[in-house]
Amino acid sequence: MQQIAYFLLTVSVLVVWHELGHYWAARRCGVRVQRFSLGFGPVLLSRVSRKTGVEWAVSAVPLGGYVAMDEGRSSADDRTAASPGHFSAQPLSNRAFIIAAGPLANLILAAVLYWLIAVVGSTATAPQLARSTEGSLFARAGFTEPVQVLSVDDESVLSLRDASMRLLSRATARDQVNVRVRPLGATSMDGKVLTLDFSGLSRADIDGNILSRLGMVPYAGPAVIAEVSAGGAAAAAGLQPGDRVLQAGEVAIESGADLASIVRASPERALSLTVLRAGQTLQLSIVPKLSAGSVRTGVIGVRFTGPERVTERFEPLAAVAVAAKQTWDMTAMTVRMLWQIATGQAALSNLSGPITIADVATQSASFGLISFLSFLAVVSVGLFVFNLLPIPQLDGGHLLYFAYEAMTGRAPSERALLLGQRVGLIVLGLVMAIALSNDVIRRLPAS
Repeated sequence: MQQIAYFLLTVSVLVVWHELGHYWAARRCGVRVQRFSLGFGPVLLSRVSRKTGVEWAVSAVPLGGYVAMDEGRSSADDRTAASPGHFSAQPLSNRAFIIAAGPLANLILAAVLYWLIAVVGSTATAPQLARSTEGSLFARAGFTEPVQVLSVDDESVLSLRDASMRLLSRATARDQVNVRVRPLGATSMDGKVLTLDFSGLSRADIDGNILSRLGMVPYAGPAVIAEVSAGGAAAAAGLQPGDRVLQAGEVAIESGADLASIVRASPERALSLTVLRAGQTLQLSIVPKLSAGSVRTGVIGVRFTGPERVTERFEPLAAVAVAAKQTWDMTAMTVRMLWQIATGQAALSNLSGPITIADVATQSASFGLISFLSFLAVVSVGLFVFNLLPIPQLDGGHLLYFAYEAMTGRAPSERALLLGQRVGLIVLGLVMAIALSNDVIRRLPAS
């Protein structure tokens, strides 16, 4: 129910804003708007504005909404005789403006959300990476020890999210990128430059969590214990909050994830731990207990402090440039990904449908308002790009017809419009089927 609620909230906010763009542009051009509906299907509630004559309605199917305009005559030859309040009687430039205003509203909303997030500020994970997976692209580039990411192509980064977005953009573009890093704990401020070459990525590489597949591993923070569970193996061994685990046997422990991996593989087997406590080094022996799950793994009952956190906040004027860049980067990456999917350069599994949107909406909301607003901005950019695709049922399809009219001086024939509608329905049906299939596959348990 929570997922459904957040999905409906996401769709309602973004689609209503989209339709408000059409509504505002139509009113600016003098077109009569008959109804503005939240949702589709039978009208449940409605109210007609005495001032504008617009019927504001709530309909039964809460999946979006629509603006019903007075279409008037559809024939280009009769347009001059039609009422100026008819959509079809408007000049071509006005009709294109009204149609384009919906997607543009989504783009503006994304920019406003990014600006608001930048001004209010958000807490994010520090731009730190752990030792990369052996043999991976990141490992071959030199990410073989925990590092702090300082810049990507000479642009400084403030958070792991920032660094990830820039690297993801370069990866989908199959570019080469220079990353300046500094080993964690190093005193030098200059660091060193590591070069990631994404030019050789295959279609299979551009699939799912791309950076993780290529060996990028976020640093989980040092193995500093934040909490010890009563009655657990850690409590029995004498571990305390604030202890930092340096070694497990002869293996150096760089992060809590390193120790967790060793513990999981060592149920009911004694481990020798080297621990730093209040400046003193201690040797402790611990026997991980067998977990209660069906898989035989070890547990010791501790929680680690986690990765370092940073705060991103900008002055209102500086936030304008930040928001503009984020909006541009997200738009460019979305367009690039769709193009690569369409041309077979990226896997179809990158398409997501309503189930994934509901999942991510719920997850982002669980992290707080700022996280949810960031999610809304990403989806709003996606709606902007998707609605401009040259498919007849979408705004991009209407703009394609208008482009034809501008070049030929006449509107497309009824036969062409009907054929376009049929082809568009098939294309949209296929896209939705693929997206829903991907959603279902993601939910299936891994074999």
